[in-house]
This record gives sequence, C-alpha cells and structure tokens, in this order.
Amino acid sequence: MKSHKVLVPKTSLLVVIVLLVTLAASQLITSGGGSRSPVGKGGAETLSNNNGVGHMSMDVSPNCMYDSTDFKIMGDSVERALNFFENNIDKLVLDAAVGTRSLQAQLKAVLQRHPKLPELVQNYLKYLVAKSGSLSNRIAEAISNSPSISSTEKKHTLPWVTTDGLWDWPVDGKWESTSIMQSYEPPEGFNATKILAQSKETIEEAQSDACIFQVFNCQSQETSETCRKLFFVQEQSLYSLTHQVIYTLFAKKKQCFRALSSDGLRRYQEKLCGKVWLEANAISQIGFPPNYADLFIEQVAICGMTGYPNFFQRDWLMQILKWQSPQKSGCFRDTRAQPPNSVAMLVKLYHRNQQKFHEMMNRHFQEHKLERLRNKVTSRQKRSDAFLKQGNRENCSVHFTAVGITALAMHMRYFVDTCFPSY
Repeated sequence: MKSHKVLVPKTSLLVVIVLLVTLAASQLITSGGGSRSPVGKGGAETLSNNNGVGHMSMDVSPNCMYDSTDFKIMGDSVERALNFFENNIDKLVLDAAVGTRSLQAQLKAVLQRHPKLPELVQNYLKYLVAKSGSLSNRIAEAISNSPSISSTEKKHTLPWVTTDGLWDWPVDGKWESTSIMQSYEPPEGFNATKILAQSKETIEEAQSDACIFQVFNCQSQETSETCRKLFFVQEQSLYSLTHQVIYTLFAKKKQCFRALSSDGLRRYQEKLCGKVWLEANAISQIGFPPNYADLFIEQVAICGMTGYPNFFQRDWLMQILKWQSPQKSGCFRDTRAQPPNSVAMLVKLYHRNQQKFHEMMNRHFQEHKLERLRNKVTSRQKRSDAFLKQGNRENCSVHFTAVGITALAMHMRYFVDTCFPSY
C-alpha cells in the first residue's frame, strides 16, 4: 500500500503548526482546566499579535507526506487521551503507563534531534513530555500499591515503565528504507479474510510477560529455552507476533543474546514486521473491523517503533483518529460490533432510506461474521485491559487508548523527522 503524499508550500507548514499549537495552548489556559501548557499566556498573546512569527520561512522536505494540520490534530488527540488517563488514574492498568511512557520518550527524542524548532513548538512538546512523564509515574505507583494485582504480575510488568530508555526506538533516529517492507507487500488479489482466519494466538499474555521479564535480567540469569523457542523459533501471529517484536526490542536494549549479531537481530525484526505488515494490510483491506482495531493500532505502534515507516500511512492515521471518542472523555472506545437492537428503529430506517438500511444490515452482518471468525481462531483474552464507562453510552478501553497514544507518538516523531529534518 502506497503512502498518500500531500505536498505543501515550503513556507507554510510549520507556520500553520505554530499558530495552531499556540491556539490550542491558549484555549487550554483560558478554559482553566487541566495542566497548564508552558507556552504560557504571554506566548499565546504574542503570537496572536502576529509579532513576526507568521512570517517565518521554514524549509519543508519534499518527502513530507502529511497535511499541514496533522501535527496539531495529533497533539490535540494525545492531550485528550492523557486527560482521560488523568481523570481515571485509580482505574487504569499498567498498559496505560506504557502509552504515556512511549509518548514521553518519543517527544523527548524529537526535542533532542530538532533543537532548532520554534520555541513555541518546543514548549508545547515539553509540556506533553512533562505531563506524560508525570502520569507514567502516577500510574506505576497506583499499580504498585494496588492490592488487586498479584505480586507476580507486578514483578513481571512494572519494569516496562520503570526501566529507563525502553521506548525511544529508533534510538539513532534512522528510519529503515520503505523498500524493505515493500518486499513483503501482499500479492495482487490476496485473500485478507483467509490470512486472518489462518492466524492464531499461541502465547498467553501472562506467559509473554514472564518471558519478557527474563530479558530484564539476562545479564545475570540466562533466559529459558521455552521462552527462546516461543520468541525466536516459533512463527507467531496477531498479538503474539507484536509481542515477539517487543521481545527483540527489549533484548537489544538490554544487550541480551550477544551470540546473535546486531545485523542478525535486525534481519529477524525485519522478518517479524514483514508478517505484521501483511496482517495489517489484511485488516485494512477488509475495512478495519472493530474486533481488529486494537491489534491494528498496536501493529502500527510497535513496528513503527522498530523503524519501519511504511506503517505510517496517512489514511491509516486518519482511521486511528476516528477510533478516538469525539466526546469529552477523549478515550479510544471499545468498538466491537453490536447488532442493532431496536426493531422499531430498523422499520423506521427501512421506510426512510432502503439503501441505507441494506448498507447498515450488510455491515453488521460482515462484522458479525468477522467476530465469529476471530472468536474461532483465537481464545486469547487480554489481561491488561480495563473498560471504563463514561457517561451513558461510552465504553472506554484503557489498552486501546494506550496503544493509540503510542501510535500517535510515533507519527508525531516521524512527522518532524521527515517534514523538518533540518531543524
């Protein structure tokens, strides 16, 4: 699948970003809610007075695939998701902190690699870094003190958010060539439904956590043969596959498996993300069915973090943003298909618009069929999720929101790296 490139004038894109980011900060301050952006009221007023900022000339790379408003949209999205976590701090699971820690690490990498960004943009990024870092610590503390979580689970999972420098990949800021994933491109006319039907989970999440925990202690204790087979020998799919990728990222960070060369590990990651690429394209081709939404975002986040920019499709970004609630909560909603439950509503719709009626019924039929397919091919239940009711209608998924934050963090980093490489 090819990226959709949107070329913009070289003098306009960052100007728009600065204006919109500052407007967002100004609105946050005047509303009186939440944490205050370090952009500050004075900064917003200076910009609104058009004190020279609107006349900046910035060089935009011709390789920039994003639209001029995308950075502002992504910033708004992650801030709303952070607010959701902040408002539900005692009801979260640890994966929430994985999302916030990833955002913190990725935006810190942006600031370190792009010191010439305008001060207003830098201040906004610093604000998001500080907020996500603070939330990460608060969530980890709440999990650590929770009597409802076993000591074994805490031992296995807390290092994911308490270990420094786990989530800043690609560390050197070098993205892999897009041609690498193109070699794994699905063939013309491939059967997406069949690919997903043949994909099965084989690693339970608790087992995955236990194996990944061994990586944190690999310098003093050898990893088990069972774990090495699960993550380095056996071919996995779906969440088991993305956790294989996470395993390799942590292993490289902790300098495990020294017998395996850096180049050998990179080739193995390429093979894993090549299969993830195939599965993600299958999910895209069948229209992003709700039961695959959480997995799809995790695929974008993890293989994007591994360095493969093919996962940063702009149309995929727009789909990810659609899964976030437009309501006040800011969470990513549990979007699993629910059949229409009102006969009167169906009759009324049929008489009003028969075409729309048939489209809706066909959509629900397809979603129901895919849901049965997914239930058939995998029995894996996600341990690390919590569903929080927001208002009368919204059912928010903590894990979905966390991987949404991570995927958007990766997009924000790639945006700056590719649109403003000289800053």
